[in-house]
This record gives sequence, C-alpha cells and structure tokens, in this order.
Amino acid sequence: MKCFLSVRGRDFDIDKFLSKSPWGPAVHCWRRAAPIESKVGQKLAGRKTLHDSGFQLAASREGDDSEIKTQVRQVVRFLEHHSRELRRLKRAKGVESKQLNFGIIWPRNAAIVWRLFSAELIRSAGKFDLGIEFSVYGATQFRPLRKKPRASAPKKKSSQKGSPATKA
Repeated sequence: MKCFLSVRGRDFDIDKFLSKSPWGPAVHCWRRAAPIESKVGQKLAGRKTLHDSGFQLAASREGDDSEIKTQVRQVVRFLEHHSRELRRLKRAKGVESKQLNFGIIWPRNAAIVWRLFSAELIRSAGKFDLGIEFSVYGATQFRPLRKKPRASAPKKKSSQKGSPATKA
C-alpha cells in the first residue's frame, strides 16, 4: 500500500496553488461544487456535489503492508525532499486539513493490529503541521480474484451406429 499526502479545504484555491507547484501533474484533484459521480457516494455524503477542494499525492511507493517501516522511511525522505513546497503548503490560504494517510491491511484472524510511527516521522510531519492517519482495509478486499472454473461443455451424442449413445 502507499501513503498519501491529502490536502483539503472549503475555500482552498487548488488551481492557484498547483499552478506554481512541481506536484501539479502527479496529483489527484477534486473541486468544490463538482458533482459526486457515483450514486453510492451521493447517498453516503447525503448530497450530490463535493463540499471542498483538495488533492492527494503519493508520498511513498507501493509496498507490502507488513513493511510499514519501509513506508515510513520513504515518507520521511519525501518530506525532506519536498520541504520547500510543504512550507508553501503550510502558508496556503483556505487549507483546513492536511495529513499523511497510511493504508494498512487488517490481517485475517487478527484480534489486534498496531503500527508504530517513528519519532522521526512525527517530528518531520509536525514541521509542516501535517496530521498522521491510517486507513484500515479488510484483508478480504485485497484477495486476488479467483477465476470461476468453466463449466465443461455438454458431451455431444454420437450419431455413428454401434456407439454407446445410439445403442438401444
């Protein structure tokens, strides 16, 4: 799973911010008042349009959930490498929420799951007023899809004399 930097705000001018950002092409954006495209999303939100603007940017590469330490190291490097842009984000008007979101898969048959976020990550995120959250996904959501076995085609009856299919 990846860790994402998520930024949002009701009055956040995402286009203005991203026009001066090296992140522009790499982000997934949404804009306030845009239609919520899925019927399920509309039902869950209780409305048909988005209530804020924002973006998500990958702060780590795809990784094995059991290697949360690897994700944390990658995110710390991301924060160091992008410190200039993160300081600009910290000052951006209209931003109400910004956090690092770590995706974690809940292991099957586990009664408890814990992940330690290093003090280095906490300090690095704190410099830019970033919250840290984790989203837990059920293991069954990530099970590889099994192909259903094909039903075998019905056997054709033989029309030759003396074959078992035509004997009376």
